Amino acid sequence: MLGQMHWGYGFIGFAAFAATSALDMWRLRMASPSAAQVRWFAFARMHIESYAMAPLLPGHIGVDAYRVATIGRGTGQGYVEPAVILFGLRVFSLLTMLGLTFGLFLGLPEWREVYKPLVLAVISFPVWGVVLTTVAALLSVVLAWLLWRRAGPRLLNRFAGVRQAWAALTWPRLMRLLAMSIAMIILRIFTFLLTLQAFGIELDVWLGTSVALCAALAWLLPLSPAGIGVREGVIVGLLVWLGIDYVPALAVALLNRVYFLLFAGIGGVSFLLPKTNATLATQENHS
Repeated sequence: MLGQMHWGYGFIGFAAFAATSALDMWRLRMASPSAAQVRWFAFARMHIESYAMAPLLPGHIGVDAYRVATIGRGTGQGYVEPAVILFGLRVFSLLTMLGLTFGLFLGLPEWREVYKPLVLAVISFPVWGVVLTTVAALLSVVLAWLLWRRAGPRLLNRFAGVRQAWAALTWPRLMRLLAMSIAMIILRIFTFLLTLQAFGIELDVWLGTSVALCAALAWLLPLSPAGIGVREGVIVGLLVWLGIDYVPALAVALLNRVYFLLFAGIGGVSFLLPKTNATLATQENHS
């Protein structure tokens, strides 16, 4: 596989992956007041080390959990605000990628054979099933409302830092966050398309984009540590479905994983290096 790889495309793909990671770090620092208090060097070190923590938890949870824990400990202002901010950023990216994927699946004829049986099954769904589903949805809404009435005020008290972050979210800052989030999605797609070119795979740009989005969504599923096997299975399965041979499809999936592992290796070395109190100090304490 390495002998067949075009190293130029491979290195450019890694540069695109690094640019995506840098945007991810800058976006969190801009969105979270607590994260903005951490010195840049300590924040960058925390960001790269979080990749090494990914195998500890399923999906992307290990990365986010380490970032939240480090910010909360370094600032001494708790973990709720950075956790909610980071969760909101992930939800926005998730919904955006889901919308793009849904649009491509509807617009590209190659995917219609995939979801056509599902559409036929939904159309033939019995009436009593629709009634039961509607009743279950209404009961879920009522249960959620009762739980909110019981625990809502206490939750609001714990989310005081979130209100502070919301107050700091001006329209210019919100527009910058939206632009950065969309740029990250575009860079993820660009990285995947470069890995296809690295192994000489000629695929329609829109088809490659849809596969890249499905791979990114698969990484967020909490099914295996760091999404290992899940993301690769989605990439290989979809590429083979589209007529790509198994070996180059597997090579593309592994190259995408190698990019992440390189960052995880750098983060692991950083994590093993000694840390001082000054390294984790906030800008206010440092001054």
